[in-house]
Parts: sequence; structure tokens; C-alpha cells
Amino acid sequence: VPVTGVQTCALPISAIEDRDMAKLIARRLRALKFKVWFDQKQTDNVFDAKDARNAGNSESMLVLWSEHAARSDWVRAAASIGHSRPGMLAQTSLDKTIPYEPFKSDKRYSLEGMTSRKTPEGFYQVVEDLGQRQNRTGLREWMDFGSKDDEERDDWLAAHPEDPLALDAKAKRDKAMGIKPPPAASEIGRASCRERV
Repeated sequence: VPVTGVQTCALPISAIEDRDMAKLIARRLRALKFKVWFDQKQTDNVFDAKDARNAGNSESMLVLWSEHAARSDWVRAAASIGHSRPGMLAQTSLDKTIPYEPFKSDKRYSLEGMTSRKTPEGFYQVVEDLGQRQNRTGLREWMDFGSKDDEERDDWLAAHPEDPLALDAKAKRDKAMGIKPPPAASEIGRASCRERV
């Protein structure tokens, strides 16, 4: 169970051909204050020791299955690490492709048709799944707020004071008022989750 204010690392796994979709998903997850480690500079399909270490250090792994991903040795190798750890792997489908076993029978959330302007039901579901892993509730409601729903958004933040979204909003308010944050507490023994752009 994560400590208050600490977010679980999420690692999106995709084929190189699906990089743009992976970037969009990573950006959307970061907007919800999930910590996302995503290597946008990957240029090969060789799953090496560094890739294995990064996969092993993540608490959640989000696989983006597609025609390209099902043929990618890199995606299958990374997904195998996630599959070997109970509760780590979350799977999505970018198209109608069905991955090979052992991934075929596991639940997949459909992200078909997702764009920067269109959010399919499967994205809400995967966010709820990842949120439950961190004891975060109400994320679907948050995502449904429109640009003019300031009062509802403030009520949500007040009702979820320990959620990373509320902590971020508080930090921004404090900064605007000139209040300095307290020194960061040391987290000895916890693996860090770095964001790479």
C-alpha cells in the first residue's frame, strides 16, 4: 500500500510503431498525477538488462497490445515480467489483435479510437484499475469535470485531501501565496521512480 502522497510507478509498454499512442497515454496519466516512467528514446526491439531492471522496479506495468506489439519480442519480454508478478500487469488493446498466451486470457481494456480529443470507455476503466492499486477513488468523476466545473472540482479536492491531485493543487496554492513547502521526508529503501521525457 503506498504511503500518503507517494504515487505508484507506472510503466507503459508499447511497440515502437505505437509510440505516439504511448506518449498520449503517458501524458494523460501524468495529468492525473500518476508517476509514469516512459522511455521515449527506445529505438530497438532488444530487451536488455536495463529494460529488465526498469520493468522490475515498476509497481505497475501497462501493456498496449496491438498488431505491432504482439509481434514485438521486446513487448512480450517486458509483459512477461509484469505477468510474473501478481497484480502488476494491466493490459489494453489498441486494435482487434489478441495477444498470445499467457496474455490472451487476461482482461484487456479497449483503447481503440483514442485520440487527444476522444477518450474511450477503456481508458476510464484502466485509470480506475491503476487508481485502485493506489487506494485512489473518484478518478472517473474527476475526468468527467468540464472546464467550467471549478466548484465541483474544488469539492472533489476537498473530499479527497490525500489524493495526489489534491496535494498538487495545495502545493500550487501554497506557492502562489508564497508559502514554502516543508522539507521532503526521506524515503529510505524505496526505489525512486524517475520520469523521462
